[in-house]
Amino acid sequence: MPNETAKNTMTRTLKTISWKESMEEAASLMDDYRIRHLPVTDESNKIIGILSDRDVNRAMNPKRPGFAPGTLVKDFMSWPVSSVEETRSLRDVAEGMVNDKISAVLVTGVNNKVVGIITSEDLLRYLMQVMKDEKTKHLFEFKYTPLMSELLLEASAVGI
Repeated sequence: MPNETAKNTMTRTLKTISWKESMEEAASLMDDYRIRHLPVTDESNKIIGILSDRDVNRAMNPKRPGFAPGTLVKDFMSWPVSSVEETRSLRDVAEGMVNDKISAVLVTGVNNKVVGIITSEDLLRYLMQVMKDEKTKHLFEFKYTPLMSELLLEASAVGI
């Protein structure tokens, strides 16, 4: 588990939507598949953006439920899309997501082809696996005492 890569943790089934579709269609698709990130494609099926559940909420009509007529994906998608190579370490992926304050990255394989997506939910699933693993679960089972607090502060001060 310590050398986990993006390829081993990513979600491989990728639902996409055209940039010309309505936000109502996007919200419906996300709801049907219970996903929070939807890559957006152009006419040639190339991914040009990503739509998150936050983008969907932002697009909703503030005066009444639903979306204003003519509200399109292209007007609310985020772009450019962040991506990582499938060989990238999961630690690097997570660090990049935290630093960039994003909750999803696309994963690319040979010839820069998109092969999956890693979301914050995928990272949480991986963390749950690590916490259940007999070899690593002891790392999460220590008592927090004043002495432990002092040790953690000292370790942090020297870069550990």
